[in-house]
Amino acid sequence: MSFFKTLKRAFGFGSDDEYEEYEVDDVAVDNNYNSSDEPETLSPQPPAKADVDVENIDFPLTVFDSLLEVFNNAQPDFIKNCIDIEAQRKYLYDSLDGSFKEYIEGIKSRLRQEGDSRIAQDRETLQAEIGKLQSRCAAVEGKEEQWTQQRLSADRQKRALADKVQELERRILELQAENEQYQLENKSLVNKVKASGVRDNDLVEMRGQMDAMRQQLEKSKSENSNTELQEENTRLISALERVEAELKEKQNDIQDLNRRITSMNVSSAMREAEVASLKKEVEKEVKERESKEELFKTRMSMSDNMINDLRNRLAQSRHEMEEHVNANNEINERYRSTLEELEACREELKEANDNLEIAADVQDKIEQCEAIINKRNERISALKAEKESMTDQIARLEKENETLKTTIERNLHDRAASETELRNEIEALKRVSEEAAATTPVNDKTRRRKKAPKISAIDESLNDTEWLIATPPEGVVAKATGVSSDSDFGYQEPQRKSAPDNSAQMSLF
Repeated sequence: MSFFKTLKRAFGFGSDDEYEEYEVDDVAVDNNYNSSDEPETLSPQPPAKADVDVENIDFPLTVFDSLLEVFNNAQPDFIKNCIDIEAQRKYLYDSLDGSFKEYIEGIKSRLRQEGDSRIAQDRETLQAEIGKLQSRCAAVEGKEEQWTQQRLSADRQKRALADKVQELERRILELQAENEQYQLENKSLVNKVKASGVRDNDLVEMRGQMDAMRQQLEKSKSENSNTELQEENTRLISALERVEAELKEKQNDIQDLNRRITSMNVSSAMREAEVASLKKEVEKEVKERESKEELFKTRMSMSDNMINDLRNRLAQSRHEMEEHVNANNEINERYRSTLEELEACREELKEANDNLEIAADVQDKIEQCEAIINKRNERISALKAEKESMTDQIARLEKENETLKTTIERNLHDRAASETELRNEIEALKRVSEEAAATTPVNDKTRRRKKAPKISAIDESLNDTEWLIATPPEGVVAKATGVSSDSDFGYQEPQRKSAPDNSAQMSLF
């Protein structure tokens, strides 16, 4: 009970005095009027620490209020009214032992080390997770760049194919114009031949007349031998020779015209065959381009949907990671605040006394601090469990991303196989068309009726694009993907100029 004796000495009571109600008045009066008789009890604080400023003390002195209240309530009313509470608090603060402060400091350093180690481990774990997510983001961006390059390459091929089709169409128009020109020339030559036929009749008649004249000349030679008749005969013979020479020249011209007509007919037939083959080639190129465009649009739509899905999941993962980081920062802040509160508790415990009453009060404060720390630890454990659940969710999302990547690779492999099969089919069809064109005879007079192009099995299969959709793995719900129209992206084919179809154009002659 040395603490109570010390307090009694601080309030003017001697160590040998026994508390009695009737003696308290004298002692209190003597203390008030004879303060010089007991100099050791004048100050309620130790002499070495009498100048302590209450405002500069970090320790909350109100922690002693419960103890002082118990002690002061045991005093009479006139003493309780004269007691200075602030002086009592300062005295108790200065009476604390240093060993207890060292004990609290050791607890503080140990808790600080544990907190620093936990924070360092959490920081390393989060940095590793951030690095993994960054590498995955880089991989996804690389895939996106690769798909963009493939899309640009397909667009370039599409433009090249469209240019080739336009060039073939221009070639067809040129050949059609040349064919019309040849037909016009052919008609003009036919007219010339008809005119030459009329002249042939005249020449035959003239030849008959010449034969008759020759007979007359021979007869006149035999009958008359005078000079005038001979001159007339000579003149007629020379005229006859000129007419024969002119007749031979006309015949040569007619033969030349016949040869030209034959060659032009052959050239016209060749031009028509070339135009027909070019038309077939253009139709084939157009069908192939349309099928490739449809296939490319379907695949690009699937790729875009997969990319958007991956981006959404990646953004969601980033958002969840940011939430985890914020939660971890909040945990760190709470942990720091807990350390600060614990440090405040340590500062409070540093100022506690080694007597039983103060030790009990300090023990209560320690238990309160431990309860607070336990609550904080429970909160930290709950947040860690939440973090682990979020980590499991991230792992599940990553697994789904891997599944999607596997599906995309399988689709790309199927696309390459289908393109190879399509090329083989196209090559086979080209060879068949070339053999058919080589073996088909050309008939100038009768034109065969153009048959409708046969639809092969591959064309029927291309119309159905469901075979391009991969079967999703178990646990993954496949999303419906719509095929975008031609106006969504890519090259837009200009409107073709219709070929002139006028029946009067071929009836110029």
